[in-house]
Amino acid sequence: TKPNVNWLQVFLPALGTVGAGLAVTLLSGMNPMMLAFSAPMAVIGIVISVTNYRKQNRIYRQQQKKRLETYTEYLDSVVGEIKRKRGEQILALTSMDPSTSACIDIVKRADKTLWDRRPSDADFMSFRVGSGEMPLSVEIKYSQRGFVMEEDTLQSRPAEIYETYHILQDMPVLCPAQQCPTIGVTGTPESATAFLRSVIVQMATHHSYNEVKFILFCDRGTLAGMEWVRQLPHFRDEERKSCYIASDKQEAARLCGLFEKS
Repeated sequence: TKPNVNWLQVFLPALGTVGAGLAVTLLSGMNPMMLAFSAPMAVIGIVISVTNYRKQNRIYRQQQKKRLETYTEYLDSVVGEIKRKRGEQILALTSMDPSTSACIDIVKRADKTLWDRRPSDADFMSFRVGSGEMPLSVEIKYSQRGFVMEEDTLQSRPAEIYETYHILQDMPVLCPAQQCPTIGVTGTPESATAFLRSVIVQMATHHSYNEVKFILFCDRGTLAGMEWVRQLPHFRDEERKSCYIASDKQEAARLCGLFEKS
């Protein structure tokens, strides 16, 4: 606790002593030299009180400095551990479900993560639909502040750390297609087509053509901007003879007949 001093209590006894001595001297006719003894004693009492206050105040500042340094060092170590956990979680999530551009890089490099999902995996048939917020997997605990008589800046630090680090930004948001047999996409034709391209890239990156097949029904205008999908083995049968893409009624009828026979 910060030391406090009541200066009235310090000066009043000294002044009272001097005043009483002066009154006694005047009323009794005593030698005025008696004041030469009482006045220094009063001054000495004041000096001792002031000296003790300054000493206590210096000790308090030293203790506060040490407390600040120790607690700050501890909080810095906690923040370092939280950042490490955040980094591990971010790396794990973004590695399992990278962005569309990262998927394209995986295909170009023929990375070992290409076609890495199996039907037995929990994320089989899942794809990334965007980015959003996600809570940190590690719970950050701290004591809530109650009523305080004195404001303490250190008490607010844990809450600030919690607000800064307990939510992860720009994390993958997934759609579990295996649990959603019918998925609709709203928006302009341009945005819907762009989303479809992203889904195809992600699904083709994470799933082998032996386990997932794609069938595309679209108009010729849309297909003109997606001719690259014909190169994906996911759009072909096992013999690579039939292509599962239809851009008019005749091709659509052919595809439907193909699957009716099978």
